[in-house]
Amino acid sequence: TNVESPPKQMPDLLQSFADGKVKFPNGMNNDQARSTMDTIQEQASEFFGIDSSELTITATEDSILYIRGASSVLVKNDVSAKGIPVVSLERVFDALDVSKQVGKRVNVISGYRGPNYDPKSINHEKYGAIDVYIDGFNSTQTAKALYNSGHFHRVAGYPDSKLQSAHGDNRTNYKGGCFVKWKGDSC
Repeated sequence: TNVESPPKQMPDLLQSFADGKVKFPNGMNNDQARSTMDTIQEQASEFFGIDSSELTITATEDSILYIRGASSVLVKNDVSAKGIPVVSLERVFDALDVSKQVGKRVNVISGYRGPNYDPKSINHEKYGAIDVYIDGFNSTQTAKALYNSGHFHRVAGYPDSKLQSAHGDNRTNYKGGCFVKWKGDSC
């Protein structure tokens, strides 16, 4: 009999951090905050099976910076909501892959949005969506970078946005691909 092993359980502190429940109101300027961050970094390294020396996580009041080698992802204060966006750690590691591929920092500006945020934001609630921009890239280049990473089923650029951002998700009940706008031309 082939028995599947249960999904790996994320440690409680790491899960709380991933859910946006670990706050650093005074930044990293105290021993307790640094100790908590060290534990989170160790748990993330173990959970994702990487050497802890390869991963650095730094939190401030309004952002979280992930660095792995030359790749970096900044999860920063959401442009359309209060506080640091909640982004699954799997998506952070996907964004680190994108950063590695393009050689630039990926800035995540939106992640999980529950039904109280916007009842129409099902992509962000159920399909692991993120909105990002990459310094020096226009929205189409950013969308292509997300799509070419292989981590996203659907991506769309937001060419009219000030940040030239793009959206990526894994919603499979819609046509996959890379789009200039949701109903526009392919990238």
